[in-house]
Amino acid sequence: VRKLGQGKIFFFTPKKPIPRAVKIVAKLPWAFLIVVIYTVVSYLLRVDQYGVKITGTVPKGLPSFSLPANFVESVPKLISIVIQIVIIGYLESIAVETKFATQ
Repeated sequence: VRKLGQGKIFFFTPKKPIPRAVKIVAKLPWAFLIVVIYTVVSYLLRVDQYGVKITGTVPKGLPSFSLPANFVESVPKLISIVIQIVIIGYLESIAVETKFATQ
């Protein structure tokens, strides 16, 4: 176990070789398959007739760029948060670099 920055990385090495079927199942695009399965199930069960909202047609392309209505009011809050994230990221990278430099 090595400590890198704030997180820890655990290396897992199994005693026995992993079966081929498990490797194949692990490589499947599960998020996509679940979306497809639930889409088919909701179509077959006609869930829209029971009050479940269905997206319907999705417009093509990307929406036009626009700023939120309260953007000006949220800028001071965003600046303080961004500064904190930058400082934490910088310190994290320094911690990792010094750890690797000492090895």
